[in-house]
Amino acid sequence: MINKPENRALRISELRVVSANGKRTLSGYAAVFNSPSEDLGGWIEYVAPNAFDRSLAENADVRCLVEHDPVRIVGRTKSGTLRITTDSRGLKFECDLPDTSVANDLITSIERGDLDACSFGFVAVKQEWTEDAQTGAVTRTLIDVDLLDTSVVAYPAYPATSVGVRSLPDSMPVEMRSRISRRSTQKTKSVDGHELTADCFLIVLDPNDINTWHLPWKFPTAAETVDHLRDALARFDQVEDVPDADLKAAKKKLLQLCKEHGIDTSESKSIRALTDQCTCPCPQCLAGSCGICSADPQCLGAERNSERSASWHADAMLKLRLAEAS
Repeated sequence: MINKPENRALRISELRVVSANGKRTLSGYAAVFNSPSEDLGGWIEYVAPNAFDRSLAENADVRCLVEHDPVRIVGRTKSGTLRITTDSRGLKFECDLPDTSVANDLITSIERGDLDACSFGFVAVKQEWTEDAQTGAVTRTLIDVDLLDTSVVAYPAYPATSVGVRSLPDSMPVEMRSRISRRSTQKTKSVDGHELTADCFLIVLDPNDINTWHLPWKFPTAAETVDHLRDALARFDQVEDVPDADLKAAKKKLLQLCKEHGIDTSESKSIRALTDQCTCPCPQCLAGSCGICSADPQCLGAERNSERSASWHADAMLKLRLAEAS
């Protein structure tokens, strides 16, 4: 199977034009290594540090374009007017701009801030697709590509809301493509630039009404997932108009997810809301860590609403109050 040409872009502050010795040189980074892309329509992408090595070693004939338009060319490696290198950060380019209307308009647009992003056109030769078992996040890592062009563009990436199934690369495994295709037909709610489906929320009262979806937790990257789990932990007791049964189910799931992601819940100010207002006065229960209750070794923590647990806590509280009074 022959892979199709693709474009990727990012917004960087280093895009600039410098004039010296009668020459105007455009420079910037067209790609940054090991940095996650925006949501590309159900998946994100990384560029491996050696992704361009083979292409550059083979002296690929790369163009510098405006908006990936081959008619609006301002430099080319074959003519020596475009120089491309890699460093620890990414793919860097320098282009000696010609005295043409295209180049002059480009400089004006950059100085005005109308164009402030760089991009690279490529054909994927070798890539790796992975899917997180917990979050379902799909990631592609570009390992080796044929570099076609570097471009100055207006948009840093394709927003998740405008990229559909039509943009999925042919190289994506069939099972991943199928799952993302199904997600594209589902209702989504926008959170921090991501279009999240119902399974990404701790509380979903009505799958067809996104206003009943609360406490998002599942995100494309592990770091975002951990951050939002912490946020859900802090805001849990602020959720209103949710039936007790749904709160309890969400509580159980949240605590389990926090445990799986190594999040300490013992110091959370909202943990009392997660523990059904435990009445045991021991220091552990007051801190929210009922699982290590010191008043009674058989304290069941989250199960304390059972008759046995309630009895144990009542006895423990009575003993401590008597001790305080004596």
